[in-house]
Amino acid sequence: MAGTAELIDYLRNRAATWIYTTGLSPADTAAALAAIAVMQAEPQRRQRLQVLSNSLRDSLGDALGPQLATCQNADFKLLPSSAAIVCLQVSDAATVLQLGQQLRQARIFASAVRPPTVPTSRLRLTVMATHTQAQIEHLVTALS
Repeated sequence: MAGTAELIDYLRNRAATWIYTTGLSPADTAAALAAIAVMQAEPQRRQRLQVLSNSLRDSLGDALGPQLATCQNADFKLLPSSAAIVCLQVSDAATVLQLGQQLRQARIFASAVRPPTVPTSRLRLTVMATHTQAQIEHLVTALS
């Protein structure tokens, strides 16, 4: 960082990104290196993950409509992304918590995230390469 000694001292003592930054433990480092080795040796895992993530996004887009869809008085919006984490913006915190609980009852884990963690309430759906197309369809049906 660059600045006056006073500014640098202030940032060192107040900036969360500085205070909460620590090095990886040897076990975490070994796990990360092993994960990189698997990714390099088995690119089909990443390809499958992308296929499943796109399938979920497409299915949700079809189920929810191109813009917003109303279901049980809750507005949903599929947030743009090309990652394996697919987010559905939900109208309010109470609704997203209720949806998360209803999905858990359907044996689906979906993180209900709400302000102040994020600007708007959302369901965070994480796709894994080990998911099946049937599981993706089960999720979309449960949300529909």
